[in-house]
Amino acid sequence: MSSRDNTEKYPDGGATGALTLPVERDRSRSTWRGAALQTRAAAPSLILWAVALGLLCATLVLAYQWAERTSTEVLRQRMTHRLDLYTAGLEGELGRYDYLPAILPLDQNVIDLLRRPDAADLIDRVNRYLEQLNLKAQSTAIFILDTNGDTVAASNWNEPDSFVGMALSYRPYFTDALRYGSGRFYGIGTTSGQPGYYFAHVIRDKGQLLGVAAVKVSLDRVEATWAPGSDRVFVTDANDVVILTSAPEWKFRATGDLSGETLTRLNATRQYDRVKLERLRFEERRRLSDSSRLVTVAEGTDLRDFLALSKDLAETGWRITMLSDLEEVRVTARTTSSLAGLGYGCAILLALYLRQRRHVLRQKLAAREDLQRAHDFLERRVETRTADLLSANTRLLQEIEERRRAERELREALGKLVQAGKLAVLGQMATGITHELNQPLATLRLLAANTAVFLQRAQPAQVEDNLKIMVDVIDRMGRITGQLRTFAHKSPVPPEAVPLHRCIGNALFLLNEQLRKFGVNVDLSEVPEDSMVVADGHRLDQVLVNLFGNAIDAMANALERRLAVMVAEQDGRVLIRVRDTGTGISEAASPHLFEPFFTTKQAGKGLGLGLVISAAIVGEFGGTLRAGNVPGGGAQFIIDLPAASPPGTTENEGAKPCRTA
Repeated sequence: MSSRDNTEKYPDGGATGALTLPVERDRSRSTWRGAALQTRAAAPSLILWAVALGLLCATLVLAYQWAERTSTEVLRQRMTHRLDLYTAGLEGELGRYDYLPAILPLDQNVIDLLRRPDAADLIDRVNRYLEQLNLKAQSTAIFILDTNGDTVAASNWNEPDSFVGMALSYRPYFTDALRYGSGRFYGIGTTSGQPGYYFAHVIRDKGQLLGVAAVKVSLDRVEATWAPGSDRVFVTDANDVVILTSAPEWKFRATGDLSGETLTRLNATRQYDRVKLERLRFEERRRLSDSSRLVTVAEGTDLRDFLALSKDLAETGWRITMLSDLEEVRVTARTTSSLAGLGYGCAILLALYLRQRRHVLRQKLAAREDLQRAHDFLERRVETRTADLLSANTRLLQEIEERRRAERELREALGKLVQAGKLAVLGQMATGITHELNQPLATLRLLAANTAVFLQRAQPAQVEDNLKIMVDVIDRMGRITGQLRTFAHKSPVPPEAVPLHRCIGNALFLLNEQLRKFGVNVDLSEVPEDSMVVADGHRLDQVLVNLFGNAIDAMANALERRLAVMVAEQDGRVLIRVRDTGTGISEAASPHLFEPFFTTKQAGKGLGLGLVISAAIVGEFGGTLRAGNVPGGGAQFIIDLPAASPPGTTENEGAKPCRTA
């Protein structure tokens, strides 16, 4: 049927309307089917977007956590180095005064004062001695306590807040010194109100307990070097009380809760006298290791997070802690997380671009433009990062060049030091040989003069004896050079039993002319003939000649010239005391007696090596050489050597008596 027929059959257009209804129905059905397909296609897209969003969140979180851990570890390593420097500075400051109370019992006036505490002259003498010692040591105060804890003498005896007369038996450093021999304590002075660190050492004389020597040291110098800044440094004692800090508002505040028992003990010892111990808002959030943790500290009304690094200080019971602000770590973590998110976003954009290119060709141009924009963005980021890397590389090259220059300078300095050491050794050996040969040459001159006199007197027997002695002296000069060569090469000296009276006689014989010239009386009343020591006899003669010669020089201007030699045995040791009636040893010269090239003689009369060589020789015998002053006036040198059993026969062969023409 044609359309014309349909038109004629349905003049009102009914035929057309009948044909339109199925078409519209097909269109609606097609529209519904397309909407269903779009709905089914949209479901996977939503899931993919959800997964992508979840991965993005996970990437941001993981990148933040990784960057935070890495930055925290880098910060911890930097803090470890700085904390070691702070620790070394504090321990070095404490170590400067550790020896000080132990040397006070060596002063006889201190011993006499503790035995006679009412002697006014001793009190004044000890007070002035402590005052001078305190000035030299740069300590806060030095004081002496008797066994009851009462202060009998102090360096601040003439100050308003003097310690003299104070009862300090409640202080832990006093009780610890009585119980263990020494004590340490940090606290606030009950008189001055100033904090300080106390060193204490017990004072004994011949096994009897007499009292305690104490030294107070201020640690303000150490605290002043901890300049305030973004980092915080503080030291806590065993009670978790801050005693040193770079933040003054934290001082004497507790980082933890103090128990009632602790407060009672602190009140009993008055460790923090007149100070209210308040609680510092110091909370630990997470422990990273035994020495590091994350903490929160209140500063005013703000709460700040820090990385805390702690280290225990030996012998004090203290703990030094360094806090570094975590804001820099968090900024680095946020930056890293942002970069990771940016990279993830770029990957998502690339994936979307490929998907759109594959499935939606109509959006190819738009996707390309989006990709170009993303590419431009990445290019800018790459340029920025490249510039940063170039700048960092330039700085690194500069640092490498500076380190190389520092290493070259260090090597040059080391070379100069090595050359200086070589020159010093050569000088010391040359002057040592000259010093060692002077005495035998003088002896040969004296024996030659005596031989001439004996020839004039027609005494051939004495001439023969002197010639034998001259041969022995020449042999001894050969042994001296051999001994110096042996000493230079640190070769061992074979020990043997040596009779002391023979060595003393040999030394006096060599110096007989000087003894007679200066009119020196020699006292050997306390030298037993059976005393034996383990040593090398010739080198012991050398030491005695040096000590006797120094004694003669010291008595050149004295009214009474007496050289006394005393020998005593005690606990398998032999003590040889050489005393003179000279001017004694001054306080300024006493610490430097055994230093090379130090001498108190006039220019040209001494090289300053005699005592150094003598001390080295005695040390090789397993003994010691020390010096001091005699209470009645004059100097005293003490040689401490191991004792040897006397031989089977009492006759000592080879002893040379003193002879004069």
